[in-house]
Amino acid sequence: MTTSLLEQRICTAALGTDAELWATLSALLASDRRQARREVLGAFKDLAAFYTDSECRPLRRLATRLWRSNSGEAFAAYLLHRHAGNLNGVELSHRNGRLFAVLLADASAPGCVRASYFDHRGFAGHISRKTYAELALELAGDGYCVEAPGALANAFSGRQFDKRYHYQSRTAHTTRQPK
Repeated sequence: MTTSLLEQRICTAALGTDAELWATLSALLASDRRQARREVLGAFKDLAAFYTDSECRPLRRLATRLWRSNSGEAFAAYLLHRHAGNLNGVELSHRNGRLFAVLLADASAPGCVRASYFDHRGFAGHISRKTYAELALELAGDGYCVEAPGALANAFSGRQFDKRYHYQSRTAHTTRQPK
């Protein structure tokens, strides 16, 4: 694994005081190039969680903002607010655009909620949690941070979607009974 010069500079500054780290970050962020700012923020985001309680106020604010966006906390809060806490039937897309999840009440565990994962080929598993807030936070942290209404219907109508439940019910009626 290689470490970029930018990452090395930030890590070296992190060995000093929080004020010294902020001075280094603010100097790096002063660039006019948008891409340079993204690179600086990207290099610092892995360290951000360590500075969310810093005594250096500007460093604390930057670290908190990066940590929230990295952990998915901001998206989870937005999602819960938008749907008034009831995420039943909400479909989410992973930031890569190829993986999806649909949120539902968990029929196998009364009082819990579930996220069922799927892609264009079919269902791929699920997770259960006690509340939609807990589930939304975990999903957002895992990269499911885009609402995708109609994703399940679109995937199901595709030719590659595994419709084994339909297939199993059809074949169960046509199997021969032993003589």
